[in-house]
Amino acid sequence: MKSAKYIVWAVCVLCALVVCAPASFAAEKSADASGAHRKRAKKPSEASKPCDACELFRLGVRYGKGDGVPKDEQKAATVYRQAADLGLNCAQYNLGWCYETGTGVPKDEHEAAAWYRKAADQGLADAQNNLGRCYAYGIGLPEDMVEAAVWYRKAADQGHAVAQDNLGWCYYSGAGVAKDEREAAVWFRKAADQGNPIAQFNLGVCYAHGNGVPKDQREAAAWYRKAAEQGNATAQYNLGFRYYYGQGVSKDYREAAQWLRKAADQGDALAQFSLAQLYMDGRGVPKDSDQALFWLNKAQENKIPCNICLYLAKVRAHNMKNL
Repeated sequence: MKSAKYIVWAVCVLCALVVCAPASFAAEKSADASGAHRKRAKKPSEASKPCDACELFRLGVRYGKGDGVPKDEQKAATVYRQAADLGLNCAQYNLGWCYETGTGVPKDEHEAAAWYRKAADQGLADAQNNLGRCYAYGIGLPEDMVEAAVWYRKAADQGHAVAQDNLGWCYYSGAGVAKDEREAAVWFRKAADQGNPIAQFNLGVCYAHGNGVPKDQREAAAWYRKAAEQGNATAQYNLGFRYYYGQGVSKDYREAAQWLRKAADQGDALAQFSLAQLYMDGRGVPKDSDQALFWLNKAQENKIPCNICLYLAKVRAHNMKNL
């Protein structure tokens, strides 16, 4: 289980299918979303407190960023270790990040997990979430979803948005905890309310299908929009799909095309395929067989799961072009 996990519900314009892809198990990267889908560890902390170790830590941050000194990732890692050895949790976390990503030190997932644990044991939420991710994906530790959920909860209880989303996914899928869609929705909402785009998407999925919350297509569309506006490609696809069919929003082919284009530009194969359909039909965009073929080829490059649909669509586009 090397890719991060999030709930994805995507429906192809020609044929309905569900795409369940993994979602973000990580400290805030980004999300990745979550594309593909394993999030990177959150970048090093810049927190500080008055102590000798913190002077070292701040120097490490400066070396890492090139702030007032030449950028030197090896020196940054060396100084983080000095502060970490003095027990500073944010330095321990940063040193774990260095080892996980191979920044300034040789990549070593066992060392990364060990340093995350030191910081996590001191209550640092970022480190607790990352330690949970290490257990979830077997990064320097034996894969253990029960332990992953334990550490996600510790960080989630401190208000860590990514950990809240991760814990929500655990409840949604029954990974490391008893499956409980209501509890999943509770944790997705906590993270979504903090602006986490993957959690916003996941909460949209819950409303779309009545998982842990009453089914409500307007709420689903609203949460997809929040995630889509932050650049989540799958949410952009789902919002475009909803405008196409008028689910939770008024039917609007132009809006559908705009959101599908945003997702297609990020490499979403289903969005590329769907956008090609719009160009073939002239819905929301001018009818254009060249554009249709362009996006069908893009969908093929990105390995759209529905090969038969792709083949039939390409035949149709070629026939249009030869009329």
